[in-house]
Amino acid sequence: MDKTPGVYRTYIDGLFGQMHLRMTKPETVTARPLLCIHISPLSGIVFEKFLSEIGTDRIAVASDTPGYGMSDGPDCAPNIETYAAAIGRVLDALNFETADLIGYGTGSKIAFQIALDNPDRIKHVTLISAPDYTEDEVAHMRSTLGRVIEPVEDGSHLLANWKQVTGFPNNELRMRVFPEHIRSGARKPWGPRAAFAFRYRDRLDELKPPLMVLNINNEITKPTRRLSEVLKNGRYVERLDWRHGFLEDSPGEVAALVREFVDRDLS
Repeated sequence: MDKTPGVYRTYIDGLFGQMHLRMTKPETVTARPLLCIHISPLSGIVFEKFLSEIGTDRIAVASDTPGYGMSDGPDCAPNIETYAAAIGRVLDALNFETADLIGYGTGSKIAFQIALDNPDRIKHVTLISAPDYTEDEVAHMRSTLGRVIEPVEDGSHLLANWKQVTGFPNNELRMRVFPEHIRSGARKPWGPRAAFAFRYRDRLDELKPPLMVLNINNEITKPTRRLSEVLKNGRYVERLDWRHGFLEDSPGEVAALVREFVDRDLS
């Protein structure tokens, strides 16, 4: 895999062992740090090209959620609050007095909880694909999604995992994220299951920092649009021309959108 300009990798001590980070650190920092939290069961790799674009004037970090990518994981399935406590340690490890957050999918729920836990430290929250599920949808997904695809001798489990990345628009992007579906092993469904049990609408009134919800064209477009109906002070942006992989295909455009939102109070 070619190196992404400006992005390097490092580890910090985390709640369950070592936590793997992708980072940018420009020579001149003029904006708040940005912490990015990925969709499950992938890793911070989905933000790598975006980090290169957004990280020219700020420290930008994409953590691998515990148990995914190259971060050590817990021995039992966490809830969103536990994931948030684990990733929230990045703020202390990197000495961030304040920061902005971006979460994607499961990561959006983790980011939301980190903001609740750190109301004075987190200044802006961007949620990508932030579904507001009904009780029936949660029950259905718990019974049909988030299951482990067990290895079999003929290797056909690899094809089943491959089918789960076909939402990405081309084979180059699929090959970047496909290994993460294998790497997570038995922990693969833990993030999605934690996300199913967490509801934004129950805590929206408690969220202090400004919120932007970005809805893209994927399997949870409709539930994310449903969240827009209960936002009181949040900003809602719908881009149905963006699909999974948009952070790789359009990193500059996404960075411009995020900058306009998070940097409005820096002038």
